[in-house]
Amino acid sequence: MRTFERTRDVLDHARSFHHQVGALYQRLENQAEKERVQMLLDYLGRHERHLEKSLADYEEEASKRIMDTWFQYTLEEDPSDLLSEVQIKGDMSVDDVVRLALRLDDYLIDLYKNMAENTDIPEVKEMFTNLLELEQQEEHQIARNALRLDEM
Repeated sequence: MRTFERTRDVLDHARSFHHQVGALYQRLENQAEKERVQMLLDYLGRHERHLEKSLADYEEEASKRIMDTWFQYTLEEDPSDLLSEVQIKGDMSVDDVVRLALRLDDYLIDLYKNMAENTDIPEVKEMFTNLLELEQQEEHQIARNALRLDEM
């Protein structure tokens, strides 16, 4: 369980989560036996690094007012529990990786959705709604790319 106090704390948390997930994908890629699975994990790892950097850039560009907005929100699910549940297996399939990626993305979708719902400040609500939509688009893109990879 984790409590956030400012918008900045939430974005720092999300950026750290992207970093941890990217590292997880790298470890999984190193253990994967199938070339398609390795390709998908490589793509996912690069994608997580891109999202991590995008959030860092956003933090630098966002107004101090938005970033320092105070609120109290407690996150029920601890991401370290979610990440520690992942079992590294060499014989993972593309479907196994897609299910994992979607489960991890759902964590951030839930976070951004809850943050948008728990603020009355329009600019902060808009920021979290935009991040929510971005994560939902990412889920669709992962599914499409995995489908293409599976058809190869």
